[in-house]
Amino acid sequence: MQSVRYADDQAMTANTEKGLQKILDETNKVVNKYGMKINIKKTKVMKVGRKPSTIKLTVDGEILQKVEEFKYMGSILSSSGYTEKDIRVRIGMANSAFNKLKKLLTGGLKLDVKKRLVKTLVWSVAMYGSETWTIKKADATRLEAFEMWVWRRLMKVKWTDKKSNAEVLNLVKEKKSLLAEISKKKEKNGLVIF
Repeated sequence: MQSVRYADDQAMTANTEKGLQKILDETNKVVNKYGMKINIKKTKVMKVGRKPSTIKLTVDGEILQKVEEFKYMGSILSSSGYTEKDIRVRIGMANSAFNKLKKLLTGGLKLDVKKRLVKTLVWSVAMYGSETWTIKKADATRLEAFEMWVWRRLMKVKWTDKKSNAEVLNLVKEKKSLLAEISKKKEKNGLVIF
């Protein structure tokens, strides 16, 4: 059994339906012992795997709702195990973070300061939870496109200027690094990027 807890939230995992039911039963006994109750409406069950299957777990005789995805600690977890939706949401949030800082980032600050602000205030939003991502080729392309979008906006380079990505990276004195940073986070946590 593995369990992730935060405040009054808990996520439990098991290799089998029977194993998870046992964990639920044991948890319910402890909760009841202290005069508390598991909120059935907020408790969801999800089977992660490629093959669709039925799963029926109960608490106090009530069947728990099965979901295909849910949000936990700011990340979207999917029954397929893929993280495409979470990556898209993170890119959208990072895009919004950049736009909120647009005047500052495209203003008169020195380039080094602007880049540090991007890496601190935009990349951190984009990469939240990335150490758990399963990155497919399309996801990597999407992340790299977002990175280039940021550098183009930072340097006020329009698509009509017909500057290549290499030229933009040269202007900003950077290399593509977002995927490399995600890879470092994964390695630090003992995970592999692809």
